[in-house]
Amino acid sequence: MTTLDRAKGAEAEIRELDGRIEDLEELIERKRSRLEGGKASVITDTPRGGKSTDWTNTVALIMEYQEELAEACRDREILRGYIREAKELIYALEDGNQRTALSLYYLRGLKWPKIALAMGCDERTLYRWRDSALEKLQK
Repeated sequence: MTTLDRAKGAEAEIRELDGRIEDLEELIERKRSRLEGGKASVITDTPRGGKSTDWTNTVALIMEYQEELAEACRDREILRGYIREAKELIYALEDGNQRTALSLYYLRGLKWPKIALAMGCDERTLYRWRDSALEKLQK
């Protein structure tokens, strides 16, 4: 898989990860608040009624959420790296049409027919630009 292929769709994945990271941060904050407020309790399938307190369960959940958070942050940074690398490659192209076409496809996620329409050219011309650009990038 090429750098450009890895970058394609990365923005959408980053948005998904951003949402997951936000959710995890919120969960961690709620659990910490429960600990600080003395309201940590056992999470079980039993009906509510007992008022048992189990700090270890809450701490274990916080640790689990923190591990998930760290993994999501690492994944997001990897995706951002793919995008940075792809931008460097694309922006190094001398031909403006090639830069625009590859940027719209690999970085913005548009489909080739829509790019052709946006650029005011037919798809065959667009594919020639693409093929020529990819050849240059492989050298």
